[in-house]
Amino acid sequence: MDSNMLFTGFGYSAGGILLWREDGEGNIWGLLARRRMEMLLGPVHAFSIPLAATGSGEDVTDAAVRALHDELGLMADRSKLSPFWKAQEGNISVTLYSQRVSSALVPKCRGSYTDGTWFCIMPDGNVEDCDILTRMELRSFLSGIGHCTAAI
Repeated sequence: MDSNMLFTGFGYSAGGILLWREDGEGNIWGLLARRRMEMLLGPVHAFSIPLAATGSGEDVTDAAVRALHDELGLMADRSKLSPFWKAQEGNISVTLYSQRVSSALVPKCRGSYTDGTWFCIMPDGNVEDCDILTRMELRSFLSGIGHCTAAI
């Protein structure tokens, strides 16, 4: 069966928000949360940017704000969101935003996300215990704020 025919009527759009701050030494810190995902070989628990699919009548920014609130118990200021990543393949798209904050807010994780943690994001986008997609997203974010030294 042709997979294009299978997914023709299927659409998926999601959004997420990376909260970040800069310390006195110029280090960039980002808030990531551990998400449990069921995979073929068992569960995977990797750190990522909290993400939510759009609901009925909701745009991708609404979904991103809802993900931050529902999964981490934090509020975003829509007027301060900056898009930094968009991936689209056919009817499937993901948009990520960033918002700079002045202090390390304390998340109250719930839902499918646990262990909300502030990570110092290395100039190459590496963060301990995150997957390759999250590293690509973080490199894109760092590049957008002028802190990335690795090729994307």
